[in-house]
Amino acid sequence: MHCDPRPRNGPHHTEATPIRLPCKQQGFDPTRLGYYPPMRTQRPLILATLFALSACATAPRSPEAPVATTPAVAAGAPGTNWRAIESDFRTRTADASAQIEGLPDGGLRITIAAGTGFDSGKSHLKPALARTLAGIADGLAAHPTLHAHIVGHTDSVGREGYNMLLSRQRARAVRNHLIALGGIDAARLSAEGKGEREPRVDNDTPENRRLNRRVEIRITAPQ
Repeated sequence: MHCDPRPRNGPHHTEATPIRLPCKQQGFDPTRLGYYPPMRTQRPLILATLFALSACATAPRSPEAPVATTPAVAAGAPGTNWRAIESDFRTRTADASAQIEGLPDGGLRITIAAGTGFDSGKSHLKPALARTLAGIADGLAAHPTLHAHIVGHTDSVGREGYNMLLSRQRARAVRNHLIALGGIDAARLSAEGKGEREPRVDNDTPENRRLNRRVEIRITAPQ
């Protein structure tokens, strides 16, 4: 402890100046006089401490990342009897020009030749395709848990951009017709065009190009 005979409130004293207590050698007993830092010096420290404690108690917790709840869609959902479903779709489209095949991972692929469904370069449905889609719509209505993804394909003749547009228009025409038939929620149907990007075979002969011009409908079931 320092000894300082000068009074605490002298001209050189400031709040930052350390407090010097009188020496006991001079006959003073500091404990009797209660030499403590003045309240105006303690108040800022007390307020700062209370503010820090309040901030710690009320600071909001970081929100947790939301958990995805959208169910995944898989062709081979557990409990789906794809053999029975394939047989049912074959029966409903028996008089139509549609190729139906079961897929190894579950689900069905229904392939419709574009030549039987559309005029060259057009996206309007021919009567033959309308009959085929009526049978497919009946199958989807009979199995309300199934989804259908419709994909349009073309050959490589012509400009690539035009082929992509034409394939999209044909896929959308099929989807719109299925919706117009009724009994199927539009959310169960999706459509896209691939143009000439996913040929089944090389586009090197007229027969191969005919095979590549098609509309595929992939039937799947949600998990």
